[in-house]
Formats: sequence, C-alpha cells, structure tokens
Amino acid sequence: MTKKYSFYRPNKSRLALYSMSGVGATAIIVNIRAGSFYENEKNWGASHLLEHLTFDATKSFSKEIDIELFKENYCIHADAVTSGEYIEYWFKFPSNSAKEALFLLEEIIYNPALKEKDFVREKKIVNQEYIDRFSTPHGRFMRSIHENIFGINHPYSRYPIGTPKTVDNLKIDDLEKIHKKHFTNENTTVVVAGKIIPDLPKKLIQILKKRNIGKKELISPPPITSSGDLFWHKEDVDQFVISLSWITNKRFNLREKMLLNVANYIIGGSARSLLFKKLRMEEGLVYSTGSEKSFYPTCVWFEAYSYTRPKFSQRVYKIMLEIIKEFSDKKINNQDFKRAINYLNKSTLLRYDSVNGIASELSEMLFYEQRIILPQELIKMTNSFTEEEVRMFFKKIISRGYFYPSVMSRNRPCL
Repeated sequence: MTKKYSFYRPNKSRLALYSMSGVGATAIIVNIRAGSFYENEKNWGASHLLEHLTFDATKSFSKEIDIELFKENYCIHADAVTSGEYIEYWFKFPSNSAKEALFLLEEIIYNPALKEKDFVREKKIVNQEYIDRFSTPHGRFMRSIHENIFGINHPYSRYPIGTPKTVDNLKIDDLEKIHKKHFTNENTTVVVAGKIIPDLPKKLIQILKKRNIGKKELISPPPITSSGDLFWHKEDVDQFVISLSWITNKRFNLREKMLLNVANYIIGGSARSLLFKKLRMEEGLVYSTGSEKSFYPTCVWFEAYSYTRPKFSQRVYKIMLEIIKEFSDKKINNQDFKRAINYLNKSTLLRYDSVNGIASELSEMLFYEQRIILPQELIKMTNSFTEEEVRMFFKKIISRGYFYPSVMSRNRPCL
C-alpha cells in the first residue's frame, strides 16, 4: 500500500491530508479547542452539552432521525467526544460518499440548530451519563483523587460532563457563546486520511474559509503547589486500592513524552513490567497493577496503582515505592531495555494500521505539536534513547515532582 501525505494550512486553520492508494475509505477528524478546562463554575459542562446537541438538529436536518437516515443512506459513521482540551468530531465513510460526508460535517459542526426541546432532553441524558460514570466506587475514587491533587475548583478537576447541578443551570445562550468563541479557524485542526477524491481538499478548504479566524484559546490554570499527606477515600468495598501519583509542573515536549512512555512501559505497562512481575507473578498479592501517564497543558501526571486486599496493603505499598526508587537508581537490564524499545516501536506502527488509526494519530500530533509527525520520526527518536537517559529523566520526575499517595478502602489505612 503506497502512502503519501501533504500538509495545508488555509486561512490560519490547520489542515493535513494523508492520501493512501489501495483503500476505498476516508476518515476525517476535526478537533476544536474547547472543553471543560476552558469553562468555569457557571458554564461547566457547556462544551459537552453542545457536542450532544450538534447531532440533534441542524440548519438542513430538523430532527435527529433525519441525520441518522442520511448517515445510513451514505454509510457515514460519525460521532464526537469532549475532553478537557477539545471537542473531537470524527467521520468515516466510503470515499464515493465524500461529498455527502463533507455536507454532513459542515451541518453538524458549524450549523447546529440548538433547539429548546433537544436542549431539555439532552440535559437529562448528560445527567444520567454523570450518574453512570460516578455510581461506581472506582469512578468516585478517581474523582476524589483529582479534587485532592488539583483542588475542587481547579480546571483539571472538571470532568467534561459537568455535574447535574451545573448542567441544570445551563442556558442555550451558554452553548451559543461557546460555539461562537471556540468554533473558529484558529481553534481548529483537521486531518483527512485514506482515499482522497480530487475535489475533497478544495471543498474542505471552502468550509473552513467560511469560519471566522478568531482567537486561539489558551489555558493558564494555577500550578500545583504542594504535596499532600496520604489521602483516604472511603468506600464500602473489600478491596484496597493504592494510587501513587507524581505531578510535574511542566509542559512536556515530544521527546520528554516519549521518554516517559518508555519508563511507563517498563515500570507498569505490560505483563512483563516491574510492578506486574513482582506483585502478581512473584508475590501473588494483586490481580491488577500497573502505571499510567497523563499529559495536561501545564503539567504531567504519572501514576502507579495496585488493587489488593486490606491484609496485604502495607506489603504492596512498600513494594510499589521500592520498585519506583529502584528503577531510577538501578541500571536496566540491556536486553529488557531493547525489548521494550522494540515493542514500543512496533506498537507505533500498529497504530497506523487503518484510515481511522492514521487520522487519529496525526490529529493528535497536529493538535498538540502543531505539525505532522510520521511514525518513522517517532521510531527514530525512540531508538536514540539510552537506558540511562530514560532513568535519569524519570528520576527528575519523582524527585522534583509533587507526590500524592491515595487509598480507597473501607477502613482508615495505616501504611
């Protein structure tokens, strides 16, 4: 399969086209710089509610069923998701439905009707979504960790769906303001991957040129200032969940993100990870353990976690801390390090296995890095890492970052 890509930036919007021969499908991903991080206590949840309403009715489609029938007629798959930093719309379709897909894209994203009856219904749906997410102990635990680390009123503690109280207080005017302010050229990135028919770039550019250039929205939340003591979240459960978090007040560049990716994989990213081998395979103390990393606009969150029983909690907590420290201080076995690099490189290639995968990866790069980065460049970067560079970089994170240990259990922990 021959793959080519070309990059355009018309009228200050960011548009990338990745053409592929030998395929009959096309995927388009549009990211709008909007979401809960840009909101406040008065309009929290507005971006997410707006995303819902854009699929209910538009200038040309009076009802949701009309949109669904149009999608069905031309086999267009379309959906959206809202995060703290963006509203992402995606469209996948047979390439011979490109004209219809672009029409639907413009209608949903730029010409929503925002009808009162849909607004009232979607509020109830979103509030049920909130209940579904936070009706579980783990959902409540993660919400409590965010509030403990960042603070209840910090933007990073705001889940995109808002709360039932904030959603109920929203007015259609709040959604219209978000749409006018954020759905502009300067806040938009677009990636197209797959078979690109000749007229598609021109028509897409015409759609984007109709938008106001606007002002690029920026996030400037307060920094995290201090570590906390052991945080206890009480739930009536038999399990004992341990979360060890380090927050670094810094926006990572691409190389730093990739370095942390390697460290994360070795520490807790697989069944061969240090946490998994020690806590599960050697000691049999856990079923689930691992590590994760989250990149925010102004900070980075690294977390190691384990699920165990109360009687094993002290032992598991001790081992977790030892593994984190030993990773920084003890040289990684050369064979294990090379295996990790090899696996991560092949995983990078695997993410480019479809028009959807390619569009998703490139849209993330275009949104966060403001340029197209192909997998070959990522692999070359990863191959340049030494095990010492990875360890020393991670050591800076745990030595200079703020440390937050958190526990979910029935009884007050003693660790």
